[in-house]
Amino acid sequence: MIRFLATDLDGTLLTSGKAITPYTQRVLIEAQQKGLTVILASGRPLYSILPFAEQLELKQYRGFIISFNGGLVWDCAKGKAISEQSIPLHVIPHLVAAVKGDDFHIHGYKGNSIVVQGQPDEWSHYIARANKKPLLETEDFISTITEPQHKCIVTGPPRKLWHLERRLKRQFEAALLTSSLKKQ
Repeated sequence: MIRFLATDLDGTLLTSGKAITPYTQRVLIEAQQKGLTVILASGRPLYSILPFAEQLELKQYRGFIISFNGGLVWDCAKGKAISEQSIPLHVIPHLVAAVKGDDFHIHGYKGNSIVVQGQPDEWSHYIARANKKPLLETEDFISTITEPQHKCIVTGPPRKLWHLERRLKRQFEAALLTSSLKKQ
């Protein structure tokens, strides 16, 4: 017997209009009534997933949300996080320095806004639209971000992002191994 159903949102559960169809809603609620636990999993922030959880009545049926690409696991029935991984504040300056350049834009989260370093690019606007949250432009990302981040997003030209990803992976893996990013 299937006990859990985990589904992504964008490109899977949601239509191209970013909605759950009435049919899908009805089927998932009926399945939960029969004992199935539904888990919504996405790279989106928690606040962007909660309306879909409400639509599917996950609180009532004890469902879960996996947000920020796994950075936060939310128990809908209890209304609290049961697992969290975040980027500590003392790491943010190292991350900003690593992606510094005209081609890249780093994004984080503050309150109800998506924070972007410098002028937003087309992907910044896409992120804001997809999450239905305003962009907060800043020239000082480090001072603007005041809480650990479950996720930061870097946008830029795809080919350059590929190279940046490889460089960041090497840099941060090495830093973690040598503990050079430990809080002092």
